Amino acid sequence: MPASQKRKVSIVIPTWLRGDLLRKCLESIRAQSYTDFEIILISNGAGTWADELAKEFSSRIIHFPNNRGYAAAVNAGIRASDSAYVIVLNDDVELSPEWVRCTTQWMDAHPECSFCCGKIRQANGKLLDNVGDAISLGGLAWRLGSGRKDTGQYDTVRRIAAISGTAALFRRSAFEIAGIFDEDFVSYLEDVEWSIRAARFGLQGEYIPQAECIHHGSATLGKKSSAVFELSMRNQLLLLVMHYPWQWFFQWAHRIALAQLHWLLVADSGHLLGAYLRGVIGFIRDFRKTFEKRRPWLQEDRSRILQLIKESEADFYQDVTADDRPLRGAFWKLYFFPTPTTRAGKHSG
Repeated sequence: MPASQKRKVSIVIPTWLRGDLLRKCLESIRAQSYTDFEIILISNGAGTWADELAKEFSSRIIHFPNNRGYAAAVNAGIRASDSAYVIVLNDDVELSPEWVRCTTQWMDAHPECSFCCGKIRQANGKLLDNVGDAISLGGLAWRLGSGRKDTGQYDTVRRIAAISGTAALFRRSAFEIAGIFDEDFVSYLEDVEWSIRAARFGLQGEYIPQAECIHHGSATLGKKSSAVFELSMRNQLLLLVMHYPWQWFFQWAHRIALAQLHWLLVADSGHLLGAYLRGVIGFIRDFRKTFEKRRPWLQEDRSRILQLIKESEADFYQDVTADDRPLRGAFWKLYFFPTPTTRAGKHSG
């Protein structure tokens, strides 16, 4: 494609180790019914196979000599493009043929929407992987629907508190207003941090169930990789420091403490206590730098974001207490004590 030919959509795909999955991803993009897009691959220290695939699928490619993390790679793709829309995509995702058309048409018809995601299924196609991320009052980010059967419970459009960087579409203007991803987060929860920041700028995101894709899921490092857990542990603590008003730490101390207990329990059950401790150490190391990024809160902004998080926690509550969830009911009843939060942002009796 000539460099001067501007496309409406840029599809940004970081890649590192899995050329086999990247090929499947690119084949799904080639099969799209909507074609006004360019593909930008970011070789995050990948082998020569990345160049070969870029050539085969007529993609632009940006080279990093080593793996600089997901946030830095995505940012490089955003900077290299000038399209009205930017799709951020994991290299282990396969899009349904209508995914790009569905999301771009939705955004065209809803100018109030700054970013959107769709229904993400696990590799077997039967179980859900993600239908938008939730943010709890305790600072716990949660992949809604993960591991559940699709029974139509997520078949309606809804506002979301946080976008998943697995497969998402953004207006370029959203990055111009809220900034790009925070590269200090390296990988994991950089999308949640951006979502909170975007919400503070008044930007809105939505979940579009008609846009479906398959996610092979942590194919590079593995679902229980110690590196993944360490970064996730560190980053979720940094989220609190960067974005939570100080009074929330007192008002929601009960849920914040239990959210941290949840991380400890997950670490213990997955034999990841070492990664847990390294994540805490990383948080302590980076506390000051993150603290300096805090922006002052206006009262009206605090109220608006609190309402959004309460709605998000209602989605979280409905998901973790669903009948088809594993039996951890006692923990979540304790977390939501004395009463859960409803989607309307009030407390149910």
